[in-house]
Amino acid sequence: MLIRELLPNLAIVTIATSMWTLNRRYAIRAGDRWGTLIFSLVMTAGVLGTISIPFEFSPGVLLDVRYSLLGIAAYFGGPLGAVLPLAAATARRIYLGGEGVWTGGPQIFAAVLGGLLVRSAGARNDAFLPVALATIAALSGTLGFYIRLPTSDWYRLTATTTIPMAVMLFGATLLCGLAIVQEIRRQAATQGNKIFRAVIEALPDCLNAKDRDGRFTVANPATAALMGTDPENLIGKTDADYYSQETAEIFRKPELEVLSTGEAVTVEQRFLRNDGTETWLSTLKAPLLDDDGILTGVVTHNREITERKKLEQELQASRIRLNDAVESMEDGLAMFNARGVLLFHNKRFQKLFPATADVSSRQLYADHRSRIARARRAGDAGDRFRGGGRADGRRASKGRRAIAAAVR
Repeated sequence: MLIRELLPNLAIVTIATSMWTLNRRYAIRAGDRWGTLIFSLVMTAGVLGTISIPFEFSPGVLLDVRYSLLGIAAYFGGPLGAVLPLAAATARRIYLGGEGVWTGGPQIFAAVLGGLLVRSAGARNDAFLPVALATIAALSGTLGFYIRLPTSDWYRLTATTTIPMAVMLFGATLLCGLAIVQEIRRQAATQGNKIFRAVIEALPDCLNAKDRDGRFTVANPATAALMGTDPENLIGKTDADYYSQETAEIFRKPELEVLSTGEAVTVEQRFLRNDGTETWLSTLKAPLLDDDGILTGVVTHNREITERKKLEQELQASRIRLNDAVESMEDGLAMFNARGVLLFHNKRFQKLFPATADVSSRQLYADHRSRIARARRAGDAGDRFRGGGRADGRRASKGRRAIAAAVR
């Protein structure tokens, strides 16, 4: 009987909860305070709705599920969100009057206080806290009966009224709380996905995921540009749909390695675009796992390094040309560091000064350097020592003998 009479109350709780969960994303755009105010107004409307269609347990004693919405308002809205529902429920109950006003009033405050206490216990999106809130709502809505009625009626009261009432309050509060928690989580996940997607789409590097068969499941615009298509058209396709079989195999080989070993690999890949342009990619292939840890595909990050490769090739070619030029010089060329250690010399220098051929790994101390300096002055071999002089007979021979003696 009691449950059937309170079904309209449950409908009002459901409507109020649905109105908030469906419109929360619009309300919070106005800011936290305005969002809380709108939430408070929705809960206030629900509280007044439940009070307007109560079940009259006895003359002047009215039963409804207002306590569920009061606890929800305090739990999710905090003190600011609980003020309006609390004030509206208290004023409405006083206006209705009757014997139950002296128990209903304290129960209203108990439900709000319980919601605030549970809120202070942890995060509002914790799925376990609505259970505590539902328990408090059930207690705050039923304990007043035991205060008002004599102990001789407690057994009958418990079996016929408080247990069904507590079950309804617990269930209504729990379902309402979990619905709002789920909506908060959903909107947070949606916002996080939007931010993550915006970051991925703004990346100049290619980022994509493929299934075990090499079909694209996710791809950012940079990947689509590399393949010469749009991101939407890329889904479900493979590399072979856009490149030659040889190029597709270049891309597929490290993916097969990841699928076989389950470990990430980093490679540099050279391939020819469809227009014949040589392209280099620095590629990271990593395993893609589902929630159960099962390998379902491969995540790929590509960064084009074509310009870097060209510079490396040009640098290598310049080094080769410089080395050839140095080795073909008729003059001796050597390089020492600040401590006097021989760092480099060409073949001509080795032929001119064979006694110094073994000093590439040992330090010429200050006394050696001073002896070399004196030898330069004595034999006028300074230019020859730096690779800028020419062998011209007796003076050059004298300089070589002096420097050789200096470093022995």
